[in-house]
Amino acid sequence: MNRDCRPPSSGLNGCLAKPRLAGDDLRPMATLRICLVCPVALAAACGGAPRPQADPNPGTTPPSNVVATIGDIEPAAEVTAMAFACDPDMTEACNGLDDDCDGRIDDGCGYGTAQVHVVAAWNSDIDLQLVLADAAGTEVSGTRLDQDGRGACDAGGAHPQIESLIWDAPAPGSYRVVGRLVDRCGASEDAVTTLSVSIALAGTVLGPFNRSLPEMADAEVVGFELR
Repeated sequence: MNRDCRPPSSGLNGCLAKPRLAGDDLRPMATLRICLVCPVALAAACGGAPRPQADPNPGTTPPSNVVATIGDIEPAAEVTAMAFACDPDMTEACNGLDDDCDGRIDDGCGYGTAQVHVVAAWNSDIDLQLVLADAAGTEVSGTRLDQDGRGACDAGGAHPQIESLIWDAPAPGSYRVVGRLVDRCGASEDAVTTLSVSIALAGTVLGPFNRSLPEMADAEVVGFELR
């Protein structure tokens, strides 16, 4: 592939092929339950904070003691909720989906699972940051990245268009998943990025939820409740 990849300030540079995104071969869901959670501003979720580092020792199996169950979900207005047909005979493709119907996202791909596991996949060269925020718009304490995709800013890394966030000890409450375009990494200003997010909790997978990302800003994807 011949593409002009202008190196960012970090000096890292590279080009990469686009993997199959969660929106491929998917169809919009006909119905969706909506919970009564008021939208909140999430600008503070990422502002001013240093970028979290991926956990170098991700787990491989979900914890046995589940302390919360998932309630209704609330996608953002710009989001399309998709219905994905998994297949027990399929092999996980490291694409942000539960391909083999085992209730886990991308198991065997080198990033772990937890009681709450949020995975984002996207289809461009950008560097994206995945954030889990509470109802006040504050980044949730105790979450950590165990896969930090940097797009073309670090194309040599494993799964450069995948970000994985885990939460080992979730608490009841209302939460929102936020995607942030951190750096274009040489991608064209006109390029449109589609972000796809899936959430796994104790054997149940929600999503994927797809949306286009705005220019260099926080983008709400989906809200959910833990009880």
